[in-house]
Amino acid sequence: MTKLWKKGRGKLGFLDPLLGTWRAKTVSENGPVECVRRFEPVLKDGYVRLTAHWKVGPAPAKPATAKPAGAKPAASKRDEKVGEAMPAAGDNAAKTGASYTYDEIALIGSGGEKNVRFWSFTSDGKHTYGVAADASDLHPEAIGFEATVMGRQARQVYFPAENGEMIWVVEAKAKKGWNRFVEHRYRRIEDAPSEAKKSDDNPKKGEDKPKPSVAKPKKAEAKKT
Repeated sequence: MTKLWKKGRGKLGFLDPLLGTWRAKTVSENGPVECVRRFEPVLKDGYVRLTAHWKVGPAPAKPATAKPAGAKPAASKRDEKVGEAMPAAGDNAAKTGASYTYDEIALIGSGGEKNVRFWSFTSDGKHTYGVAADASDLHPEAIGFEATVMGRQARQVYFPAENGEMIWVVEAKAKKGWNRFVEHRYRRIEDAPSEAKKSDDNPKKGEDKPKPSVAKPKKAEAKKT
């Protein structure tokens, strides 16, 4: 199988395919959803920072409909809450009325530990801590993260689509596998920073950013009498 993503070197090199800015547009039970995600190296390339901004709603009026015969059983209330509590599952957080926004800031890095981890903080006051995890059951190039939410195992996974899009899903562990709550397809709207730009913004340890040259003012010449 031809590889769609090119990974970089080092402990965080596997995140290189995510670097840049991505946008997804979809529709959920809470109305239209738009999410912009930006991944960028920070703190001298020691971490990758994710900033995500969601616009959700307004939710459409729900007509009363009969449940079709043979419909797939709904997820349990506990599973729904686990899925909603996973970071950045903004369109799955039930809200009614007008449209609303939702933000997430996360840092991904080792933090001095052996394994790569993430620390996520969201605008609804929640925070989540988890680790990078294998998700090759979804795609051989998948980039996955797992966390324990409300005593249950949950994960979010990024993987490439054949058309250049990025697929992002949120799932909770169930008895017979993973129960999916959210799936979005993202299109890249801004490329990752170039290597030169990255090195300028994040100088290596022991190195200072180059200082701009400033012309020194000439000394005034004394008047001859």
